[in-house]
Amino acid sequence: MITKEHVRIFDKYLGDDDGFARCSTSHEKEYFQKGEWELIVSILQDLALVNNELASKQCEEELNIRLNKHVEFDAIEVLKRKTNA
Repeated sequence: MITKEHVRIFDKYLGDDDGFARCSTSHEKEYFQKGEWELIVSILQDLALVNNELASKQCEEELNIRLNKHVEFDAIEVLKRKTNA
């Protein structure tokens, strides 16, 4: 489950997985053990497509299902704000 803490750490490294791999603490690395980094990247990409009206209605519905299944409510709001800039 993606939490606000996952998003905070992701932002700390500006979404750069190489920077995260080289510079993150052991605690941060332990926090990202189940594909959370890749899921955040994928969700942000899909949110950008939806916000720019480049995604189909089906894609938007599937994104909402993924968000509700894999992301805590507070983290959903944080991710959505990131793509509304």
